[in-house]
Amino acid sequence: MKLLEKVKSSKVFKKTVAFIASASIAMSAFTINAFAADDVGGSSAGSVDYSSISSKILSGFGTVITNCIDIATSIIPLGLGFYGVGMLWDSAKKFFTKATK
Repeated sequence: MKLLEKVKSSKVFKKTVAFIASASIAMSAFTINAFAADDVGGSSAGSVDYSSISSKILSGFGTVITNCIDIATSIIPLGLGFYGVGMLWDSAKKFFTKATK
């Protein structure tokens, strides 16, 4: 416990914590600016077209479901293949263990 207290009270630790905190704040500011939406339509800031929200939500759900189905159809055969290889490995290990005894 004394070692931990010495580390926390050292100048290097305090400088490192200050550097990490300032770097994380700077990086978050950069990412917020990088991913900020551009005002392409010339509309005022903060305005939302509420009439198209339901259609956008439905199309978003449709896209998510389609993507999940695509992912599942590519992952399930791969997983079954790995499961089959594991079962084959266990069977072969049991066979050779019995054969060598």
